[in-house]
Amino acid sequence: MSKKCNMCGETKELNEFSTIKKKDKVYHLNFCKLCKNIKQRIYNSKDRDRVNGWSKKWIVSNYEKNKEVHKKNREKVRFGCLTAYGGNPPKCACCGESHIHFLCIDHINNDGAEQRRNGLPRAGVGLYQYLKKNNYPSGFQILCHNCNCAKGFYGICPHKVNK
Repeated sequence: MSKKCNMCGETKELNEFSTIKKKDKVYHLNFCKLCKNIKQRIYNSKDRDRVNGWSKKWIVSNYEKNKEVHKKNREKVRFGCLTAYGGNPPKCACCGESHIHFLCIDHINNDGAEQRRNGLPRAGVGLYQYLKKNNYPSGFQILCHNCNCAKGFYGICPHKVNK
């Protein structure tokens, strides 16, 4: 099969067009790989300052709005992760603490350092986004910060010892 490039106007084979995947379907771009490379080089050399300058101006002029939007997005991703592992409403798997500000993600098998060496984000929104993107894989649980720290320092939470 062949397709016409919208930039150069030439008809070329489909393997000369880049593809993108959306919702389990593969689509060919409207311009060939050669035109795409040329377009990218132009963008990288000339337009970078114009685009970055515009972006920086917008961020500076809308600082509070931008800050608030990012905060809401972080909270939404964090809450989604906490509910995926800790139920709705989320609670600590050890002591049952349910105050959302006290809760965090814990590696069940204490293999967090090994996973970080293999590219897993350390903590915070990066970890929450990773877990969401990977459909909340097993090996994680929700603990309150007290239980998580005790587990890290002593190998076992005092709540488990008293039981």
